[in-house]
Amino acid sequence: MPDTPNIVAAKGFFSAQHCGDLDDAFCDYVHPDFRFVVSCACNDELRAAIPWAGYEHRGREGYQRLTTLLISEYELLAHETTHRCWQPSLR
Repeated sequence: MPDTPNIVAAKGFFSAQHCGDLDDAFCDYVHPDFRFVVSCACNDELRAAIPWAGYEHRGREGYQRLTTLLISEYELLAHETTHRCWQPSLR
């Protein structure tokens, strides 16, 4: 089943963004007044957990605000790598 134009646009947008080409992502794949929405206003359970869910975020500025809100939900975790040399048992 081939991708619909909307799926092609979404894949292209996120692919360009992933590659660091945010200008190209918006220029090539998104209408200037595009609306980004996380869920919908009728999902009370989600809106209780995520206060900014259900609101429209319009255009590039709205998308950048939305991603800032989304990223702020994550906690930074400390990560320390250790190296151990694995040696097979000689039984």
